[in-house]
Amino acid sequence: MKDSRNISGEAFMNMLEKEIDDQQRNVAFDIKEYTIEIIVQKYLNGLEKDENEFFVPEYQREFVWDENRQSRFIESLMIGLPIPYIFLAETSEGRYEIVDGSQRIRTLAAYIY
Repeated sequence: MKDSRNISGEAFMNMLEKEIDDQQRNVAFDIKEYTIEIIVQKYLNGLEKDENEFFVPEYQREFVWDENRQSRFIESLMIGLPIPYIFLAETSEGRYEIVDGSQRIRTLAAYIY
């Protein structure tokens, strides 16, 4: 960044806004709707060999929801309450790491199977 001591407040703000605009990263995203069955299938198929399409990355915490919390989540689904989106990030291998929603997906898998 340029030396800010020799410019006016407005010019400084304009310079900061330009730098922010230059540094911003555009993020491409897509919204898809899957049934619960497909989400669970994409998580479970290949799980043992770490080849599942939807996978829990190393940085995610372990499965920590107790039975009461799992039960409340399933009940919420059954009575039609809205639930948050599940966020996935596509990897270079074409798989999807679960960024947000691993507790929910694992709860669904445990409930269905």
